[in-house]
Amino acid sequence: MAIKGGSRRYLDELAFRDALRADPGLAARYAALKRDLAARFRSDREAYTEHKAPFVKGVLATFSDRT
Repeated sequence: MAIKGGSRRYLDELAFRDALRADPGLAARYAALKRDLAARFRSDREAYTEHKAPFVKGVLATFSDRT
């Protein structure tokens, strides 16, 4: 699926990427979460994504508070 440049989702993805790049501890927590979820939801991609969402939304909320 292509994401339109300048769209809210596009900007959120860039903000999330930038937050991970700026905070190695945050990036490590995200990596650990992804490993855990991949093990728990090995054959359920939708559940994996659903359980990642609160982390991503929390990062975006924190990041948007800084801008």
